[in-house]
Order: sequence, then structure tokens, then C-alpha cells
Amino acid sequence: MTNIWIFASGWPRYGEWGSGAKKILEQVVSGQIKVNEITLVSNHIEGWVYKIYQDMLSKILTLGIDIKYLHIPYFPTRWEDGEFSDFDKKIITNICQKIFSENELDYVFLSGYIKHVLWIAVSKLVNIHPGPTQEPYWWVWMHGMKVHEKVWEDYQAWKIERTCVTMHYVTDEVDRGPVICQIPVELNDCNSAKEIARKVNKVEHEWQWQITKMVIEGKIYLDEEGIVYCPKDFPFKSEIDLSASST
Repeated sequence: MTNIWIFASGWPRYGEWGSGAKKILEQVVSGQIKVNEITLVSNHIEGWVYKIYQDMLSKILTLGIDIKYLHIPYFPTRWEDGEFSDFDKKIITNICQKIFSENELDYVFLSGYIKHVLWIAVSKLVNIHPGPTQEPYWWVWMHGMKVHEKVWEDYQAWKIERTCVTMHYVTDEVDRGPVICQIPVELNDCNSAKEIARKVNKVEHEWQWQITKMVIEGKIYLDEEGIVYCPKDFPFKSEIDLSASST
């Protein structure tokens, strides 16, 4: 049996978030991703993730796959220096310890989830980041449109020629876990941060579920030394050159 958990924020005030999680569920329904149990987790009780859960519930159950929705109402946010208060650390530890000690699970996938998750092996915890994890495109507040705005700023300043979608394992340090891959996204046909966001999102939808599938199948894995292994024919590198010519 394979039991996966998908954490996604799905903020109500920003419209339809959680599309990456939805794509994963759609591929479960199509038969591409083989699992036995799914738990969707969000910090919004009736945000877009819950809407996705409602929309996909009957389709998933029809396949004989168990699916449930878990709302975590309060999850602390890091301070500007990337740290938590001692009080918040205890809250996070208590929440994660309770969740992961009471449930048997194989993998946790973070899809647009900006809260901190711990108390689970690094090899079981995978995140998607909508940009590079190189400086200066990672940090506590560098998520969503903030990443694309910084990429657009640097592209206009001729500092970079491309951005990417990064999938990586998760450690305690924000966006610094072992990288599975960086999928390049060229910027030459983009005229704004919003256009970059749309193009990156399209790449996310194409590849996130495929990487997720390979992790679940054991084709991509993290060994005890912290080294990421991918199939020999895997088309992406763990780090791309953001400034080199694409020709």
C-alpha cells in the first residue's frame, strides 16, 4: 500500500490556488499514479484545496482509494530572519509529531504550501519551488509572485536569461534541501512577471505530477548520504545555469 499526503495552502483570497495538487489527483484518477491512500492538508478550512477535495472525492473513492481532508487551523510563520520563536517551534513539533506518529505514510508532497513541516524523514518529503533555489530566489518570503517579480527584475537587468521550476527534498532550512531537478523556463517571450508566472505554472503542471510519480515508484530517491538518484534517461539537471545562452 502507498499512502501519500499532499500539503497545499490554497489561499481563498488569491483565487484558484492548489492547481498542482489537483493535477496530481487527476493523474491518480487516470491511473498514471498508483496509490492506496491520499490525504489533502491545508491551513484554510474552505479554501481552494478543500474545493479540489470536494470535486475529486467521488472520482477517487470510485477507484477504491481512500481520500480524506485535514485542516490545520494554525501553523506558525517564520520570522524575517528565517527562524521561529521557541514557542512556535513547540507548536510545529507538536502538530507534526501528532500527524506523522498517528498515521502510516510513505511520502509527503508540498505543493504551494508555505508553512514549515518537520518530524518526517527528508527522503519522504518533497517540495516544488516556482523558481531557482540559487541566490537570490529562495528565502522565507520568496514564494509565489515574489519569485516571479524578482526573476523579471533580474531579466530586465540582463542578469539572467531563464528561470526554472525546482523540485527538491525538504530540510529545516528553507529551500536548501537536496535538489531533484531544475526544469528550465526560457524568458525571451515574457513581457511581465505575470507572464513568467503563467509560463512557470504551465511547466509545473506538466512535470510536477511526473516527478511525483517517479518518487512514489522509487525511480527517484534520496540515499542515506543525502545524494539524489534519478533514472539514467532523466532529462533534467539538479542545477541549471540561469545566465548561459540557451543555444
